[in-house]
Amino acid sequence: MRTISLALVLACAAASAAAQQSSTVYYAAPFSISSGRDTGIPVNGGQVSDSVLQVSAPAFSYWAPGPKSEVSFTYQPQFLLYAMHRELNSWNHNAGARFSYRATPRLTFEGGDTFYSTADFSLLQQTLFLLPRGRYNQNALYLQGGYDLTARTRVSLRLDNTYATIDDPVLAPAFDYIGGGLSVGLTHQFSPRQRVSVSGSFVRTFRLNSLDAGGLPLGPPPKTAKSGGMTYDLALSRTLSLLFSGGYVRTNVNSYTVSGALAKQVGKLNISGGYSRYLSFFGGLLAPVIPAPEEVRLASGIRDNTLSETVGLHVRGDVTRHVGVVVGFSGSRSLTGPGTKDLKSLVGQVRIDYKLNDHLVLFTSAEAYRQNSNSLVVAGINRSRYFGGLEVVLFPTAEMVKRRRTAPVDVGVPAAEAASGSEHTKVEDK
Repeated sequence: MRTISLALVLACAAASAAAQQSSTVYYAAPFSISSGRDTGIPVNGGQVSDSVLQVSAPAFSYWAPGPKSEVSFTYQPQFLLYAMHRELNSWNHNAGARFSYRATPRLTFEGGDTFYSTADFSLLQQTLFLLPRGRYNQNALYLQGGYDLTARTRVSLRLDNTYATIDDPVLAPAFDYIGGGLSVGLTHQFSPRQRVSVSGSFVRTFRLNSLDAGGLPLGPPPKTAKSGGMTYDLALSRTLSLLFSGGYVRTNVNSYTVSGALAKQVGKLNISGGYSRYLSFFGGLLAPVIPAPEEVRLASGIRDNTLSETVGLHVRGDVTRHVGVVVGFSGSRSLTGPGTKDLKSLVGQVRIDYKLNDHLVLFTSAEAYRQNSNSLVVAGINRSRYFGGLEVVLFPTAEMVKRRRTAPVDVGVPAAEAASGSEHTKVEDK
Protein backbone atom coordinates (compact mmCIF):
# COMPACT_ATOMS: atom_id res chain seq x y z
CA MET A 1 0.00 0.00 0.00
CA ARG A 2 2.84 2.40 0.78
CA THR A 3 4.34 1.75 -2.66
CA ILE A 4 1.07 2.56 -4.41
CA SER A 5 0.55 5.65 -2.24
CA LEU A 6 4.07 6.89 -3.04
CA ALA A 7 3.48 6.30 -6.75
CA LEU A 8 0.23 8.26 -6.58
CA VAL A 9 1.86 11.20 -4.77
CA LEU A 10 4.70 11.33 -7.30
CA ALA A 11 2.26 11.13 -10.19
CA CYS A 12 0.16 13.97 -8.76
CA ALA A 13 3.28 16.09 -8.28
CA ALA A 14 4.44 15.38 -11.82
CA ALA A 15 1.03 16.18 -13.27
CA SER A 16 0.83 19.41 -11.28
CA ALA A 17 4.29 20.47 -12.46
CA ALA A 18 3.37 19.68 -16.04
CA ALA A 19 0.19 21.76 -15.87
CA GLN A 20 0.92 24.94 -17.78
CA GLN A 21 -2.45 26.68 -17.51
CA SER A 22 -3.34 28.69 -14.45
CA SER A 23 -4.65 26.67 -11.53
CA THR A 24 -8.14 27.19 -10.11
CA VAL A 25 -9.46 27.17 -6.57
CA TYR A 26 -13.18 26.48 -6.25
CA TYR A 27 -15.77 25.07 -3.85
CA ALA A 28 -17.20 21.63 -4.64
CA ALA A 29 -19.86 21.99 -1.92
CA PRO A 30 -21.27 25.01 -0.06
CA PHE A 31 -20.94 26.01 3.57
CA SER A 32 -23.83 24.50 5.52
CA ILE A 33 -25.08 24.97 9.06
CA SER A 34 -28.16 23.25 10.43
CA SER A 35 -29.78 22.33 13.71
CA GLY A 36 -32.16 19.53 14.51
CA ARG A 37 -32.95 16.34 16.34
CA ASP A 38 -31.17 12.99 16.09
CA THR A 39 -33.13 10.07 17.57
CA GLY A 40 -32.16 6.43 18.01
CA ILE A 41 -28.38 6.98 17.78
CA PRO A 42 -26.76 3.52 18.19
CA VAL A 43 -24.20 3.77 21.01
CA ASN A 44 -22.66 0.91 23.03
CA GLY A 45 -25.47 -1.53 22.32
CA GLY A 46 -28.19 1.00 23.20
CA GLN A 47 -29.83 4.07 21.71
CA VAL A 48 -29.78 7.74 22.69
CA SER A 49 -31.51 10.86 21.34
CA ASP A 50 -30.28 14.44 21.39
CA SER A 51 -30.37 17.83 19.73
CA VAL A 52 -27.45 18.43 17.39
CA LEU A 53 -25.76 21.26 15.51
CA GLN A 54 -24.26 20.15 12.20
CA VAL A 55 -21.68 22.34 10.46
CA SER A 56 -20.15 21.46 7.10
CA ALA A 57 -17.37 23.73 5.90
CA PRO A 58 -17.21 24.44 2.15
CA ALA A 59 -15.43 21.72 0.20
CA PHE A 60 -12.21 23.46 -0.75
CA SER A 61 -10.91 22.24 -4.11
CA TYR A 62 -7.78 22.91 -6.14
CA TRP A 63 -7.58 22.10 -9.86
CA ALA A 64 -4.48 22.50 -12.04
CA PRO A 65 -5.06 21.70 -15.73
CA GLY A 66 -2.49 21.34 -18.46
CA PRO A 67 -2.27 20.44 -22.15
CA LYS A 68 -1.74 16.74 -21.35
CA SER A 69 -2.37 16.44 -17.64
CA GLU A 70 -4.33 17.74 -14.71
CA VAL A 71 -4.40 17.28 -10.97
CA SER A 72 -7.02 18.12 -8.35
CA PHE A 73 -7.34 18.05 -4.56
CA THR A 74 -10.44 18.41 -2.37
CA TYR A 75 -11.02 18.58 1.38
CA GLN A 76 -14.16 19.10 3.44
CA PRO A 77 -14.47 18.94 7.24
CA GLN A 78 -17.74 18.38 9.09
CA PHE A 79 -18.54 19.05 12.75
CA LEU A 80 -21.31 17.43 14.81
CA LEU A 81 -22.02 19.10 18.16
CA TYR A 82 -24.57 17.50 20.51
CA ALA A 83 -26.38 19.41 23.27
CA MET A 84 -26.44 16.79 26.06
CA HIS A 85 -24.24 13.89 24.96
CA ARG A 86 -21.09 15.83 24.31
CA GLU A 87 -19.05 12.64 24.12
CA LEU A 88 -20.67 12.19 20.70
CA ASN A 89 -19.20 15.44 19.35
CA SER A 90 -17.01 14.74 16.35
CA TRP A 91 -14.83 16.26 13.65
CA ASN A 92 -15.16 14.28 10.44
CA HIS A 93 -12.90 14.48 7.38
CA ASN A 94 -13.51 13.91 3.68
CA ALA A 95 -10.55 14.37 1.32
CA GLY A 96 -9.53 13.31 -2.15
CA ALA A 97 -6.91 13.71 -4.86
CA ARG A 98 -6.88 12.81 -8.53
CA PHE A 99 -4.53 13.08 -11.48
CA SER A 100 -4.69 12.24 -15.18
CA TYR A 101 -2.06 12.20 -17.92
CA ARG A 102 -2.41 11.67 -21.66
CA ALA A 103 0.84 10.08 -22.78
CA THR A 104 -0.21 9.75 -26.42
CA PRO A 105 -3.43 10.46 -28.30
CA ARG A 106 -4.46 6.86 -27.51
CA LEU A 107 -2.81 6.12 -24.15
CA THR A 108 -3.96 7.71 -20.89
CA PHE A 109 -3.20 7.19 -17.21
CA GLU A 110 -5.09 8.31 -14.13
CA GLY A 111 -5.15 7.73 -10.41
CA GLY A 112 -6.92 8.90 -7.32
CA ASP A 113 -7.08 8.62 -3.55
CA THR A 114 -10.08 9.14 -1.25
CA PHE A 115 -9.87 9.37 2.53
CA TYR A 116 -12.73 9.26 5.04
CA SER A 117 -12.53 9.62 8.78
CA THR A 118 -15.88 9.74 10.55
CA ALA A 119 -17.32 8.96 13.96
CA ASP A 120 -20.69 8.11 12.40
CA PHE A 121 -20.19 5.55 9.64
CA SER A 122 -23.89 5.20 8.81
CA LEU A 123 -24.14 8.84 7.72
CA LEU A 124 -21.65 8.30 4.89
CA GLN A 125 -24.50 6.86 2.80
CA GLN A 126 -21.86 4.94 0.85
CA THR A 127 -22.38 1.49 2.32
CA LEU A 128 -24.89 -1.32 2.47
CA PHE A 129 -24.30 -1.81 6.18
CA LEU A 130 -25.24 0.51 9.07
CA LEU A 131 -22.96 0.52 12.12
CA PRO A 132 -23.04 1.96 15.65
CA ARG A 133 -21.13 5.15 16.28
CA GLY A 134 -17.37 4.83 16.45
CA ARG A 135 -14.37 6.27 14.65
CA TYR A 136 -14.09 4.72 11.21
CA ASN A 137 -11.14 5.41 8.89
CA GLN A 138 -10.86 4.42 5.26
CA ASN A 139 -8.32 5.15 2.55
CA ALA A 140 -9.02 3.99 -1.00
CA LEU A 141 -6.75 4.59 -3.97
CA TYR A 142 -6.57 3.44 -7.55
CA LEU A 143 -4.34 3.53 -10.62
CA GLN A 144 -5.73 3.02 -14.11
CA GLY A 145 -4.45 2.93 -17.65
CA GLY A 146 -6.51 3.06 -20.82
CA TYR A 147 -5.70 2.52 -24.48
CA ASP A 148 -7.93 3.33 -27.46
CA LEU A 149 -7.70 0.42 -29.89
CA THR A 150 -9.92 2.36 -32.30
CA ALA A 151 -11.97 5.53 -32.15
CA ARG A 152 -14.81 3.49 -30.63
CA THR A 153 -13.04 0.73 -28.67
CA ARG A 154 -11.08 1.16 -25.48
CA VAL A 155 -9.28 -1.33 -23.22
CA SER A 156 -8.40 -0.53 -19.60
CA LEU A 157 -6.47 -1.99 -16.68
CA ARG A 158 -7.14 -0.85 -13.11
CA LEU A 159 -5.57 -1.51 -9.70
CA ASP A 160 -7.42 -0.77 -6.44
CA ASN A 161 -6.31 -0.75 -2.82
CA THR A 162 -8.43 -0.10 0.28
CA TYR A 163 -7.46 0.14 3.94
CA ALA A 164 -10.17 0.37 6.62
CA THR A 165 -10.31 0.33 10.43
CA ILE A 166 -13.07 0.87 12.98
CA ASP A 167 -12.66 1.83 16.65
CA ASP A 168 -14.95 -0.84 18.08
CA PRO A 169 -13.59 -3.99 19.80
CA VAL A 170 -16.59 -6.08 18.71
CA LEU A 171 -16.72 -4.97 15.07
CA ALA A 172 -13.00 -4.48 14.42
CA PRO A 173 -12.24 -8.19 13.72
CA ALA A 174 -14.82 -8.16 10.93
CA PHE A 175 -14.21 -4.71 9.48
CA ASP A 176 -10.48 -4.02 9.87
CA TYR A 177 -8.94 -5.11 6.60
CA ILE A 178 -6.76 -4.37 3.60
CA GLY A 179 -8.28 -5.07 0.20
CA GLY A 180 -6.86 -5.14 -3.30
CA GLY A 181 -8.35 -5.56 -6.73
CA LEU A 182 -7.33 -5.95 -10.36
CA SER A 183 -9.83 -5.21 -13.14
CA VAL A 184 -9.64 -5.50 -16.92
CA GLY A 185 -12.27 -3.94 -19.15
CA LEU A 186 -13.16 -3.52 -22.81
CA THR A 187 -15.67 -0.91 -23.98
CA HIS A 188 -17.05 -0.47 -27.48
CA GLN A 189 -19.21 2.46 -28.57
CA PHE A 190 -21.55 1.14 -31.27
CA SER A 191 -23.16 4.54 -31.73
CA PRO A 192 -23.50 7.81 -29.80
CA ARG A 193 -26.39 6.19 -27.96
CA GLN A 194 -25.24 2.58 -27.51
CA ARG A 195 -22.27 1.22 -25.59
CA VAL A 196 -21.27 -2.30 -24.53
CA SER A 197 -18.65 -3.09 -21.87
CA VAL A 198 -17.09 -6.39 -20.83
CA SER A 199 -15.10 -6.63 -17.60
CA GLY A 200 -13.33 -9.09 -15.35
CA SER A 201 -12.12 -8.53 -11.77
CA PHE A 202 -10.07 -10.21 -9.06
CA VAL A 203 -10.59 -8.98 -5.48
CA ARG A 204 -8.77 -10.15 -2.34
CA THR A 205 -9.08 -8.93 1.25
CA PHE A 206 -6.73 -9.52 4.19
CA ARG A 207 -7.89 -9.24 7.78
CA LEU A 208 -5.90 -7.08 10.18
CA ASN A 209 -7.01 -9.24 13.12
CA SER A 210 -6.64 -12.99 13.66
CA LEU A 211 -8.97 -13.24 16.71
CA ASP A 212 -12.58 -12.19 17.24
CA ALA A 213 -13.87 -10.04 20.11
CA GLY A 214 -13.98 -13.11 22.39
CA GLY A 215 -10.38 -14.06 21.68
CA LEU A 216 -11.28 -17.00 19.47
CA PRO A 217 -9.62 -17.58 16.08
CA LEU A 218 -11.55 -16.20 13.15
CA GLY A 219 -12.72 -18.51 10.41
CA PRO A 220 -10.82 -19.08 7.18
CA PRO A 221 -10.04 -15.89 5.25
CA PRO A 222 -12.26 -14.97 2.30
CA LYS A 223 -11.31 -16.51 -1.01
CA THR A 224 -10.20 -14.38 -3.90
CA ALA A 225 -13.35 -13.07 -5.54
CA LYS A 226 -13.40 -13.53 -9.30
CA SER A 227 -16.13 -11.92 -11.35
CA GLY A 228 -16.97 -11.18 -14.94
CA GLY A 229 -19.82 -9.44 -16.64
CA MET A 230 -21.23 -7.50 -19.55
CA THR A 231 -23.02 -4.14 -19.53
CA TYR A 232 -25.27 -2.58 -22.15
CA ASP A 233 -25.83 1.19 -21.94
CA LEU A 234 -28.56 2.73 -24.11
CA ALA A 235 -29.62 6.36 -24.41
CA LEU A 236 -33.15 6.29 -25.82
CA SER A 237 -33.26 10.09 -25.97
CA ARG A 238 -31.54 13.14 -24.51
CA THR A 239 -33.65 12.73 -21.37
CA LEU A 240 -33.98 8.95 -21.01
CA SER A 241 -31.26 6.31 -20.61
CA LEU A 242 -31.21 2.63 -19.65
CA LEU A 243 -28.49 0.32 -18.34
CA PHE A 244 -28.50 -3.47 -18.08
CA SER A 245 -25.74 -5.77 -16.88
CA GLY A 246 -25.21 -9.38 -15.93
CA GLY A 247 -22.43 -11.74 -15.02
CA TYR A 248 -21.08 -14.33 -12.63
CA VAL A 249 -19.04 -14.13 -9.43
CA ARG A 250 -16.97 -16.91 -7.88
CA THR A 251 -16.02 -16.56 -4.20
CA ASN A 252 -17.17 -18.13 -0.91
CA VAL A 253 -20.63 -17.57 -2.39
CA ASN A 254 -20.84 -18.44 -6.12
CA SER A 255 -23.73 -16.88 -7.95
CA TYR A 256 -24.95 -14.76 -10.82
CA THR A 257 -24.96 -10.97 -10.82
CA VAL A 258 -27.47 -8.70 -12.50
CA SER A 259 -28.42 -5.04 -12.45
CA GLY A 260 -30.66 -2.60 -14.26
CA ALA A 261 -31.03 1.15 -14.02
CA LEU A 262 -33.13 3.90 -15.57
CA ALA A 263 -32.47 7.64 -15.60
CA LYS A 264 -35.08 10.16 -16.77
CA GLN A 265 -35.07 13.95 -16.85
CA VAL A 266 -38.47 15.59 -16.42
CA GLY A 267 -38.16 19.32 -16.79
CA LYS A 268 -35.53 20.26 -14.22
CA LEU A 269 -36.00 17.08 -12.21
CA ASN A 270 -33.56 14.16 -12.58
CA ILE A 271 -35.16 10.83 -11.67
CA SER A 272 -33.15 7.60 -11.49
CA GLY A 273 -33.57 4.18 -9.99
CA GLY A 274 -32.64 0.57 -10.36
CA TYR A 275 -31.91 -2.86 -8.98
CA SER A 276 -28.56 -4.58 -8.39
CA ARG A 277 -27.39 -7.99 -7.25
CA TYR A 278 -23.64 -7.91 -6.76
CA LEU A 279 -20.78 -8.42 -4.32
CA SER A 280 -21.49 -6.54 -1.09
CA PHE A 281 -17.88 -5.39 -1.15
CA PHE A 282 -18.65 -3.20 -4.15
CA GLY A 283 -21.98 -1.80 -2.97
CA GLY A 284 -23.14 1.81 -2.96
CA LEU A 285 -26.26 2.80 -1.07
CA LEU A 286 -27.81 6.10 -2.12
CA ALA A 287 -26.06 6.38 -5.46
CA PRO A 288 -28.21 8.19 -8.07
CA VAL A 289 -28.24 4.98 -10.15
CA ILE A 290 -27.16 1.39 -9.54
CA PRO A 291 -23.53 1.12 -10.72
CA ALA A 292 -22.54 -1.16 -13.57
CA PRO A 293 -19.88 -3.81 -12.85
CA GLU A 294 -17.15 -1.98 -14.76
CA GLU A 295 -17.92 1.24 -12.86
CA VAL A 296 -17.87 -0.11 -9.30
CA ARG A 297 -14.98 0.65 -6.98
CA LEU A 298 -13.56 -1.06 -3.93
CA ALA A 299 -15.76 0.12 -1.11
CA SER A 300 -16.15 -0.25 2.63
CA GLY A 301 -18.45 -1.66 5.20
CA ILE A 302 -18.80 -5.37 4.57
CA ARG A 303 -16.71 -8.37 3.57
CA ASP A 304 -16.34 -9.48 -0.04
CA ASN A 305 -17.71 -13.00 0.52
CA THR A 306 -21.39 -11.99 0.54
CA LEU A 307 -23.84 -10.95 -2.14
CA SER A 308 -26.31 -8.11 -1.80
CA GLU A 309 -29.55 -7.18 -3.50
CA THR A 310 -30.25 -3.46 -3.62
CA VAL A 311 -33.12 -1.40 -5.00
CA GLY A 312 -32.90 2.39 -5.10
CA LEU A 313 -34.73 5.52 -6.23
CA HIS A 314 -33.34 9.04 -6.44
CA VAL A 315 -35.06 12.32 -7.39
CA ARG A 316 -33.22 15.60 -7.53
CA GLY A 317 -33.83 19.01 -9.08
CA ASP A 318 -35.96 22.14 -9.12
CA VAL A 319 -39.74 22.19 -8.73
CA THR A 320 -39.98 25.95 -9.26
CA ARG A 321 -37.51 28.80 -9.67
CA HIS A 322 -37.00 28.96 -5.92
CA VAL A 323 -37.95 25.49 -4.64
CA GLY A 324 -35.75 22.40 -5.06
CA VAL A 325 -36.05 18.84 -3.77
CA VAL A 326 -33.83 15.84 -3.07
CA VAL A 327 -35.47 12.47 -2.42
CA GLY A 328 -33.45 9.30 -1.95
CA PHE A 329 -34.50 5.78 -1.00
CA SER A 330 -32.61 2.51 -0.85
CA GLY A 331 -33.42 -0.95 0.41
CA SER A 332 -30.80 -3.67 0.69
CA ARG A 333 -30.53 -7.32 1.63
CA SER A 334 -27.17 -9.03 2.12
CA LEU A 335 -27.26 -12.77 1.36
CA THR A 336 -24.95 -14.20 4.02
CA GLY A 337 -25.57 -17.86 3.23
CA PRO A 338 -27.48 -20.79 4.77
CA GLY A 339 -27.74 -20.96 8.54
CA THR A 340 -27.30 -17.21 9.06
CA LYS A 341 -29.74 -14.34 9.16
CA ASP A 342 -29.82 -12.09 6.10
CA LEU A 343 -28.94 -8.49 6.80
CA LYS A 344 -31.67 -6.05 5.75
CA SER A 345 -31.32 -2.28 5.74
CA LEU A 346 -33.44 0.66 4.63
CA VAL A 347 -32.34 4.27 4.20
CA GLY A 348 -34.44 7.25 3.12
CA GLN A 349 -33.85 10.97 2.76
CA VAL A 350 -36.08 13.93 1.89
CA ARG A 351 -34.83 17.50 1.57
CA ILE A 352 -36.59 20.68 0.46
CA ASP A 353 -34.66 23.83 -0.50
CA TYR A 354 -35.79 27.41 -0.87
CA LYS A 355 -33.41 29.62 -2.82
CA LEU A 356 -33.25 33.19 -1.49
CA ASN A 357 -30.62 34.30 -4.03
CA ASP A 358 -27.57 32.93 -5.83
CA HIS A 359 -25.65 32.64 -2.55
CA LEU A 360 -28.22 31.74 0.14
CA VAL A 361 -30.42 28.63 0.36
CA LEU A 362 -32.74 27.68 3.23
CA PHE A 363 -33.45 23.97 3.64
CA THR A 364 -35.21 21.40 5.78
CA SER A 365 -34.51 17.67 5.72
CA ALA A 366 -35.57 14.35 7.20
CA GLU A 367 -33.59 11.09 7.19
CA ALA A 368 -34.43 7.55 8.30
CA TYR A 369 -32.06 4.61 8.91
CA ARG A 370 -33.39 1.12 9.60
CA GLN A 371 -31.59 -2.21 9.93
CA ASN A 372 -32.60 -5.55 11.42
CA SER A 373 -30.66 -7.22 14.20
CA ASN A 374 -27.83 -9.47 13.05
CA SER A 375 -24.77 -11.27 14.34
CA LEU A 376 -22.68 -8.07 14.40
CA VAL A 377 -25.21 -5.40 15.42
CA VAL A 378 -27.47 -7.39 17.72
CA ALA A 379 -29.74 -4.50 18.75
CA GLY A 380 -30.54 -3.43 15.19
CA ILE A 381 -30.83 0.21 14.14
CA ASN A 382 -33.90 2.46 14.19
CA ARG A 383 -32.67 6.00 13.69
CA SER A 384 -34.25 9.25 12.46
CA ARG A 385 -32.79 12.74 11.90
CA TYR A 386 -34.63 16.05 11.31
CA PHE A 387 -32.89 19.29 10.39
CA GLY A 388 -33.43 22.86 9.28
CA GLY A 389 -30.61 25.10 8.16
CA LEU A 390 -28.88 27.48 5.81
CA GLU A 391 -26.41 26.97 2.96
CA VAL A 392 -24.03 29.62 1.70
CA VAL A 393 -22.88 29.05 -1.88
CA LEU A 394 -19.36 30.34 -2.50
CA PHE A 395 -18.01 31.20 -5.95
CA PRO A 396 -16.66 29.70 -8.08
CA THR A 397 -18.66 26.50 -7.77
CA ALA A 398 -17.85 23.10 -9.22
CA GLU A 399 -20.40 23.66 -11.99
CA MET A 400 -18.68 26.88 -13.03
CA VAL A 401 -15.31 25.19 -13.19
CA LYS A 402 -16.72 22.20 -15.08
CA ARG A 403 -17.87 24.49 -17.88
CA ARG A 404 -14.30 25.68 -18.35
CA ARG A 405 -12.90 22.16 -18.62
CA THR A 406 -12.53 20.33 -21.90
CA ALA A 407 -13.92 17.20 -20.17
CA PRO A 408 -15.62 16.49 -16.81
CA VAL A 409 -13.24 15.63 -13.96
CA ASP A 410 -14.13 13.76 -10.78
CA VAL A 411 -12.83 15.79 -7.82
CA GLY A 412 -12.29 12.60 -5.84
CA VAL A 413 -14.83 13.10 -3.06
CA PRO A 414 -18.05 11.18 -3.74
CA ALA A 415 -19.84 12.76 -0.80
CA ALA A 416 -19.14 16.31 -1.98
CA GLU A 417 -21.85 16.30 -4.64
CA ALA A 418 -24.36 14.72 -2.30
CA ALA A 419 -23.63 17.37 0.33
CA SER A 420 -24.29 20.17 -2.15
CA GLY A 421 -28.03 19.77 -1.82
CA SER A 422 -30.41 20.26 -4.74
CA GLU A 423 -29.92 22.01 -8.04
CA HIS A 424 -30.21 25.33 -6.22
CA THR A 425 -26.58 24.99 -5.13
CA LYS A 426 -25.55 24.74 -8.77
CA VAL A 427 -25.26 28.35 -9.92
CA GLU A 428 -24.97 29.35 -13.55
CA ASP A 429 -21.63 30.79 -14.63
CA LYS A 430 -21.99 34.48 -15.25
